[in-house]
Amino acid sequence: MTKNLMTDKLPKVAEYIGDKDWSDVPVMKGRQFTVTPLAQG
Repeated sequence: MTKNLMTDKLPKVAEYIGDKDWSDVPVMKGRQFTVTPLAQG
């Protein structure tokens, strides 16, 4: 069940972060995001 939850949620989290307007944070300009689980269990 956890694996399915990760498979379902990680793309949504990546999309959410990627769609944010980071223009007011200069260090974030042009950055690509990779979302990975920190822990499972």
